[in-house]
Parts: sequence; structure tokens; C-alpha cells
Amino acid sequence: MHRSLNLKRVPLEVNMNHIKAVLFDLDNTILDRTRTFDRFTNLFIQNYFQNMESTQDIFNRIIELDQDGYKDTLIQHGKINQLGIRDDFDLIIVSEEAGIKKPDPGIFNMALEKLQLEPKECIFVGDHPVNDIEGAAKAGMETIWIQVNQPWRDEITAKPLHSIRKVGELLEIL
Repeated sequence: MHRSLNLKRVPLEVNMNHIKAVLFDLDNTILDRTRTFDRFTNLFIQNYFQNMESTQDIFNRIIELDQDGYKDTLIQHGKINQLGIRDDFDLIIVSEEAGIKKPDPGIFNMALEKLQLEPKECIFVGDHPVNDIEGAAKAGMETIWIQVNQPWRDEITAKPLHSIRKVGELLEIL
């Protein structure tokens, strides 16, 4: 069952004046994960397996590993490079390198420490109610939930400030 969370809009001048940083989840927040990963996989195959007659089996295996939850630092950096966004951010933390995965508040605290900010000075934007919204909330951050394909579950105690459908809606909020 796909549930949505209905949120009351809070006056922006009250809530956003103290925000010094907006932190984002990558997959299904900043990027269309499926499309970007397909492009990355094709580019990867062209670069490293160009002499093979058929690369469909390799393509399928990479997609299968990704869907099974297999993560690799090379893949995460490849997606970031494919998007051309590396220089657009002050900090990029890849959970496989950090040794901590969301929803563990430690990864959010690592970002806060590197940015030299307090949780109340940041807002986290993500699509996953548990990994992004609950994890960031446990680290003391306010959150914005992007409703993409992850359902909201009743047992989630964190409450995002806002719920949106597209990143572009952030302009109205921030």
C-alpha cells in the first residue's frame, strides 16, 4: 500500500532563516536513478568491455547487482560523474567509503562535522522515509520528503517539515 504523508505548510520565514546547508540524498532525489544508472552502465561497458561482441549479459548483471542492493563506491562515483555534479557540492559522502549507511545517524553526523554545522542549521532532502527522513531526524535535522516511489509507513515517527513530488518544488520552500 502506497501511503502519502499530508503536511501542513509552515510559514517559511519562521522555519528557514536558520538553515545554512541543504543536504541531499542522491538516488531518486537529485537524479532519476533508473535513467542515470542505465546511462552510467552503458558508458562503463563502452569504456571497459568495448572489444566484446555482446555486452547485454554484463549490462544485465550490473543492473541486477544494483537492484539487489549491491553498492560499490565505483558505481556511486560513476553516477556522480555521469551527472557532472561533483563540483556543484561542497561535500559528497559515499556510504561505502564512510563505512556507515543510512539510516544510521552517524553518516548524517559525519556530514555535519565535515561542514562544521549543527543539526538545526541543516535540512535534509530525501526520498526514503526510513533511510533519509527518519535517519536525518535522529541526527537532529529537519527534513523534506520527496514522494517518489517509497511509501510512508505508519510506524515512522519522524515528521518532515514538507512533502514534495519534485526537487524543483524546493525553490518555493527554501
